[in-house]
Amino acid sequence: MPERKAGVTDYSKWENIELSDDESDVHPNIEKGTWFRLKHQQRVQREEQEAKDRAELAAAVKAAEEALAQLPEDSADRQKHLDIIEDAKSKVAKMDKNKKWNVDNICTVKEERTIVNHETSGHSDGFALPQQTDKDRKFLKDGVMSEDAKVHSYQEYCDRHKELLEEFGNLKTMDETRAMMEEHGDVLLQEHSNWYFLMACLEAEMAGQRDKMKRRCRQSQVLSSITELAKTEGRHPGNIIAPFFERLKSPERFSVFVQGVDQFAKRIEERAIAKKQEEALGLPPGGDVYSEGQVVEATGLKGCPELNGIRGEVKGRLKNGRVGVRFPEPFGEKAIKEDNLLPVPLSQLKEEQEEQERREKDPSYCWWLPNDMPREDRLGPGGLDPIEVFASLPRCLQDAFRSREMQPLHDAIAQLEPAEAEVHLKKCSLAGLWNPNGASEAEEEAEQPAEAKPAEQPKPKGPLL
Repeated sequence: MPERKAGVTDYSKWENIELSDDESDVHPNIEKGTWFRLKHQQRVQREEQEAKDRAELAAAVKAAEEALAQLPEDSADRQKHLDIIEDAKSKVAKMDKNKKWNVDNICTVKEERTIVNHETSGHSDGFALPQQTDKDRKFLKDGVMSEDAKVHSYQEYCDRHKELLEEFGNLKTMDETRAMMEEHGDVLLQEHSNWYFLMACLEAEMAGQRDKMKRRCRQSQVLSSITELAKTEGRHPGNIIAPFFERLKSPERFSVFVQGVDQFAKRIEERAIAKKQEEALGLPPGGDVYSEGQVVEATGLKGCPELNGIRGEVKGRLKNGRVGVRFPEPFGEKAIKEDNLLPVPLSQLKEEQEEQERREKDPSYCWWLPNDMPREDRLGPGGLDPIEVFASLPRCLQDAFRSREMQPLHDAIAQLEPAEAEVHLKKCSLAGLWNPNGASEAEEEAEQPAEAKPAEQPKPKGPLL
């Protein structure tokens, strides 16, 4: 090869380019595709071995240089390490000279980037991009917000623009709405505003502010209509404001818009009812009122009227659409229509449970006494209140009466002095807690006709959980 002049670009390395798909050296007895794959495999293996050899030579040079650094200048061992370095460098130079270039190593990427030319400054879903302040940039990636980032940025959006959003939600005319949107469309047409007014409508309805809810429904529909129109036409939503309000000047289109507002308001009313019920029953959003474990009370049953007013626990929905409910014995499990079941609010169950616990801790409380009856209705035959008399009894007598067994009552009387026992038993007799002639009266009552028997007083109804 002729000697090259100084200052002239050396293109000699391009003379040794290896092509794995070069057809000039295809073996006549080997299929062309197989031959190309074989050559490519050999090239990869050769380059892997070359990289391994280079790494070993680099390690040898590094070790020799470190050894030289620790030897004195006049040491006889220095030459040995210098020879190792020189030999390694000469081998590397030889490898560089004989290196075969191919598509994988002929060049390297120094810089790589992608530039996307956005036709509009709005999202593809029709919402305007937020102004990129320092707080917003952490929520944006290539101009798009991820779902997780939307949750975190929603609160910042509400805190920053709450006054503006409230003012927009309280506007009464479409002219005021158009003017404010033309001035603050960059804020109002962001995706977060749609969520804000959805929640604002629901909160107003749940608070009983029907007129306020309807105004906010109208404003919410204005925003959603503009963003949907922007998405359909592929334009920035800010450029849709004026055309949208011009379209509403048509009576037919305005009538369609009003119908959409009314339908949206109706859905808000239905959701508010469901949400109140979910909160009362302790259900998750969208949870089934008759989900498993829910406490319900039977009502309006004609075929089984004795079950009305009895509470049970929902076991699940049946294929025929009814609800399976397990009631206390002797009723067992029944399949009942939804119309004949009243869900018991969680707050009511909690209050009843707390009241029951409070009563059980009260030593003067007895579960079978008529605690819920007015005092004048529960007076005994001698004019004494059984609850007041029970509260005045010694603890041993109270425990005996709670058991409703005769033997514990006899044992408790035996613990008292005869005079004290006589006083307490007399008060119990006047209050109806104790009937000294109980056996003979029971025999007389048994001889009476069935229709002459007095109706048995129902026991106080407590929570059947």
